[in-house]
Amino acid sequence: MRLKKYVEVRTADSQPPALMLALPALFKGLFYDADCMTGAWDLVKRWNFEERLELTDAAHKFGLGARAGRVSIRELALEALMIATVGLERQRGLNQHGDNESIYLLRLLDQVRNGWTQASLTIDRWKGRWNYDVQRLVEGTAYEAEGLKLMTLRFFRALRDGAQLVADCDPGLLPRTLDQRRHSRPRSRRRVASAVAGGRRALRSAHPGSRFL
Repeated sequence: MRLKKYVEVRTADSQPPALMLALPALFKGLFYDADCMTGAWDLVKRWNFEERLELTDAAHKFGLGARAGRVSIRELALEALMIATVGLERQRGLNQHGDNESIYLLRLLDQVRNGWTQASLTIDRWKGRWNYDVQRLVEGTAYEAEGLKLMTLRFFRALRDGAQLVADCDPGLLPRTLDQRRHSRPRSRRRVASAVAGGRRALRSAHPGSRFL
């Protein structure tokens, strides 16, 4: 950490795009509400400084499986996330849909509940679908790859939402079964195909020369 006119947290500088807002949301939830800050302190106040350093070293080696006596890092992380969620709900920073900023913790919360870290996920891919291929490791952990996965997910969600709006006006434009799809209006199929192609062009434009499109 660096003390300036603000507290600069440097413990997790490099995160995939899908988790970039999780860290500021976590600290905002913990530090910008007095009760939540007290709750966070209660989690660690039992240990002295040397014991906290030992726990940090253990976390580097064993991830969420590291333990401090009977308590695991995973349990501490879940408690901290729950406290932060309460803090963000109280602060009521809402988006256009009325969601508070605790939505940025959901993916991180899911990882912690399952006992996953970014390191363990990378190791699983390295031993699994990447098959110990260094080139696939580099490509799969590149910001370009992570960013494109996130952009593609958002695009198809937007496409789905847009298609649902069309279907609300004319259910025939959103066939639900294979038979219905075969007999749906040609104009509907062209419209969806055009939207998908347009999305791909937008992604290629944003990332020229990408091997992922």
